[in-house]
Amino acid sequence: MEDFTKEEKMQQAIRIKHLRLSRQMSLEEFSEKLGMSVSGYQKIESGKNAVSRRLLKNIWREFHISADYILFDEQKSFEDVMVQAQQCDDMDKMEIFLYLYRYFIEKKKF
Repeated sequence: MEDFTKEEKMQQAIRIKHLRLSRQMSLEEFSEKLGMSVSGYQKIESGKNAVSRRLLKNIWREFHISADYILFDEQKSFEDVMVQAQQCDDMDKMEIFLYLYRYFIEKKKF
């Protein structure tokens, strides 16, 4: 993984902590969801340890938050996402549709 400055590592840690707090999860709940020990997670959240590829993959799998956001604070605009979706093949579009359908049914946000 690329070497980041101390300041960049702290910004990454802040974004990860914000993710946890925005989900109203305890350290224990969040670290368990990510498949790591509480002490290991605390070292990442405090900026003592760097973010690993495995952690980024687990954050994506569990919360659908991109590595670009965690590492660089870069988020794609809605328009960027729509352009990418339009370029997908029909099977990928169906998968996106089913994901959104399940999301709205489970969250009852319709």
